[in-house]
Amino acid sequence: MNMEKMLTEAARLRQLPMTILETQLKRSKSKGPSYYDHVLTPREMADYILWLSTRFGHNPDYQFPEYDTLLLTGGTVAKTGAALMRRTNNILNFNEQIENLFMSPSETNFFSDNQSISANRFLRHMPAYWQSSDYFEVYYAFSGTCPIWFEDEEIALTPGSALLIPPGIPRALCCPSDDCVMYFYKIRSSTFTRIFREQLSNQNLMSLFFLHALERKSETAYLRFETSRDSTIETLLYAIFQEYVTNNTYSVQMINSLMNTFFVYLLQNYEQTATVSKNSKSHWKPEFAAMFSYIQEHYQSVTLEELSQVFHYSQRQIIRIIRNSTAKTFSQLLTQLRMEKAASLLSAKNVSVEKVAEEVGYSSLGSFYRVFVGYYGMPPGQWQKKNPV
Repeated sequence: MNMEKMLTEAARLRQLPMTILETQLKRSKSKGPSYYDHVLTPREMADYILWLSTRFGHNPDYQFPEYDTLLLTGGTVAKTGAALMRRTNNILNFNEQIENLFMSPSETNFFSDNQSISANRFLRHMPAYWQSSDYFEVYYAFSGTCPIWFEDEEIALTPGSALLIPPGIPRALCCPSDDCVMYFYKIRSSTFTRIFREQLSNQNLMSLFFLHALERKSETAYLRFETSRDSTIETLLYAIFQEYVTNNTYSVQMINSLMNTFFVYLLQNYEQTATVSKNSKSHWKPEFAAMFSYIQEHYQSVTLEELSQVFHYSQRQIIRIIRNSTAKTFSQLLTQLRMEKAASLLSAKNVSVEKVAEEVGYSSLGSFYRVFVGYYGMPPGQWQKKNPV
């Protein structure tokens, strides 16, 4: 993968020309304005697709291309779309098929058997419609302003905005103008858990908030980050899209690796820009990231009293912030940090259990043993033998 070429291509996305399909969609606005004056229901969206096909399908000026990278996907959607364009099935059957796709989008609709992450771009000038899914999604705006509706909030993504949405969240989106370039990435829930959860949970405490929110334990509709059009972010996301489109040998593995890198880089560099949905129980503020970093750095000895003095919150407020952000108590959070560090020390080098206990903040070896056994289910010496370097 030529990263310099990827960087150049990603920069070009800010002025991406309209495709034939998008031009046709734009022209259709004047023919069916009622589809654009409100957010459509799944049934209305199915009607729109069929209306578009039957009205313009035989007009040479509105021909739908057989192949378009914007239509690349896997699963049921690809099969239904191909059949619709070729008109190989009874058109009356399509109404029910398409409505079902929009009514309850599932992983089987958008992924083929070997796919765990898909990448695509929102069609410009498509009407907005309500949808929810059983997979994770990442939206990224390369250019333009794209409105997104949730059940009780409307936001707008601008260039450099990255939005992460967990499963089960109703939302609607559109790219209403020629300059809107918005890419989106679907991630199987099992893939997110298997590939990213352990990796991220060991990075920093912000990742605990990230995972807690996206697993919807706090009923958070989205996490938003502002990346200031970071060239690394844009290159990573464009590289994922290119791997998905080319579908070469090892593309699936490459996509998983690139997406993992994207998440870690996003947290590492932009955690302090994070905002959450308006009515989320996890009321995140940028200064919380500094508090989490402080806890991470001083986990051996930090106390609530110390945090209160440094960050000017009451101890009760700090307890609530930690609970809302991580679903853990202050004590549980310190235990996790100490145990993960202890495990890392035990597996990374030939070190005594006594030394490890001292390094992670335990003055009593007995206390360290009790906590370690409670956390890992075995004594540290046994764990060390089972997890050599």
